[in-house]
Amino acid sequence: MGLDLSGVRRVVEGVLEDRLELWRDVQGESDDVLDDESGQLIPVEDTPFLVWDGLGAVTLAGQLSGTTAALDGVAAGEVSQSPYQAMLPVDAPPTRPGDVLVVAGSTRDPQLISRRFRVVDYGLGSYAVVRLIRLQLL
Repeated sequence: MGLDLSGVRRVVEGVLEDRLELWRDVQGESDDVLDDESGQLIPVEDTPFLVWDGLGAVTLAGQLSGTTAALDGVAAGEVSQSPYQAMLPVDAPPTRPGDVLVVAGSTRDPQLISRRFRVVDYGLGSYAVVRLIRLQLL
């Protein structure tokens, strides 16, 4: 018998109110092709490219962001070294360090609109319906 996460999913989806765009290869260098004759790296067309566009949330860290083993095997929160984190749905594609997350819209915090963040690491963890990602403000 499976665990019914529909109630949890509805609550979390109510928090994921920011329209986010995930861009990859913003510097246009990760997929360059070496021209054997000139020795120059030639950028591939259509870089940077949009990896994902959907609802998520960008929040200030300060909340618990990740877990680490504490005394007696009890999980304890680990404070993030980055001031920002993103919550993305688990069905969003995996992020990579260096990806750029752009806030395209936010009803929760209009000051976030047009802000750009670099993905710092692969993620803090995944939960039933959301994945936490550390961010650096650009």
